[in-house]
Amino acid sequence: MAYPVVIKIDRPEKLSRLTTFFRIFMVIPQFVVFVFVSIAGAVIYFLSWWAIIFTGNYPQTFFKFVTWWFRWGARLFGYMYLLTDKYPPFTGDSGVAYPVTLEVETPGKLSRLTTFLRLPISPSPDFDMLKGWRLSTGLTGWPMTIPQQVVLFFLGIAAAVVLFLTWWAILFTARYPKAFFDYVTWYLRWDMRVSGYTLLLTDKYPPFSGAEEAASEP
Repeated sequence: MAYPVVIKIDRPEKLSRLTTFFRIFMVIPQFVVFVFVSIAGAVIYFLSWWAIIFTGNYPQTFFKFVTWWFRWGARLFGYMYLLTDKYPPFTGDSGVAYPVTLEVETPGKLSRLTTFLRLPISPSPDFDMLKGWRLSTGLTGWPMTIPQQVVLFFLGIAAAVVLFLTWWAILFTARYPKAFFDYVTWYLRWDMRVSGYTLLLTDKYPPFSGAEEAASEP
């Protein structure tokens, strides 16, 4: 069965050399706002963990807010990864047209056991809102996500190298090399599935793959 967290990215024909060159500065306003949104998101995520433990259900209001936050983050990191040069909106509303789209299937009953084992705390004393890609803002969903995070750590190193080469490629050609685009998209999709699982949006274990049509693990 296809995984309940679906991310799609339209490959651009040409990209702006100017905004690519200044991309690290252009995302600063987004990150400033996103930090405050993430504080609220982390609180809602924590409360949702308790709600699922007691009821087996993700409160609908909480689910909508976390999904909204999650979608905003997907757009932001898609822009930061140079996958589009269309500036992301300051919102996670699903009705906004953007080249990076994310949809999450509304879950029914959720497993109390696997939810309990996705602890809404970090095994590290550090709480860094912008550390790495993880949208869970340091709340790692451990120990269930540890195997995924080990693999993603090494894939992320490769993605960083690819992004560095991509930045230069776009500056010279205004194009995202297809092989690079495919890898970064593949990596981002995998990471997003793990983040969705961490945020309790589904209790289907994410596949060890970033393939678009990958099936979830049993």
